[in-house]
Amino acid sequence: MKATEGFYKIHGDVYYGKYFDEDVLNESTMKFANPDKIKTDRPFKDNDTLVDFNQNHFLTEPELANFKSGIDILKNALCSEKTVEVNFPDDMEVPVEIEYLYECLKSIPELFEGKERFLKPNEIYIDNNNLVFYKSKRTPIGFSLERHTVMRYYKKEWSFYENDADFMQFAFQYISSHYIYKVCSYSSKAILRGEIKSSFHKENAEYLQKAFGDTMKFLKEYRNYNHYILYGENKSLIWYRSSGMYADMYIGSCKEITFNEMINSVPSEWKPQWKTMI
Repeated sequence: MKATEGFYKIHGDVYYGKYFDEDVLNESTMKFANPDKIKTDRPFKDNDTLVDFNQNHFLTEPELANFKSGIDILKNALCSEKTVEVNFPDDMEVPVEIEYLYECLKSIPELFEGKERFLKPNEIYIDNNNLVFYKSKRTPIGFSLERHTVMRYYKKEWSFYENDADFMQFAFQYISSHYIYKVCSYSSKAILRGEIKSSFHKENAEYLQKAFGDTMKFLKEYRNYNHYILYGENKSLIWYRSSGMYADMYIGSCKEITFNEMINSVPSEWKPQWKTMI
């Protein structure tokens, strides 16, 4: 793979640094960059190249910093009565992205249990230059040691999908969803049928903030299109996602009173259909 240093955009902000050419989705020039969004002191000319990335891409330096920040938040915000030692195989050189992930997982070892789970530190292994860290039943999911991207195992071979979540968003999503139904004593899933199911990204964020107020905070590091993670008091968590065609919301807490307050905060106009999580 060819590495390049140049200007790139992450969620509208402009940075300068290293990236892989294979991750580039679109190219423009710095002439079209919003001056208020430029986060680098690097001098530039109007005709300097500015690139956007595929959704599933090598995490750049600012994204790695966000990943570490988000992991620290989740590690401190979520509850578990268990802990586990993180001892990777002695002969394995573990990428920093995997180290960040397991900093959180060691505090929530229930996420290593079940048919769909993260692999325990001593269970991770390398297959065809992909570090396998997750399994859905028997199907492995890997982290490419070359591209530093999420890799899927399909029909007995490893495949890369440009529109897959990047490693950071994959980690945040599965930590959150598994936490709600594996750790939280009180949890439920709402299928939303009101206006929120198909409204635009900004409007959905405003709806959620209005509904839950100051009791829940957005995990700002989770930037996965129309998906959100909110964390709050008494080790509670919400994971919301919308495809534009439908929306659902997973709600969980370790305290019954907090869980009931969260359920009661969901506006009636969203017309939720509740399902108990098993």
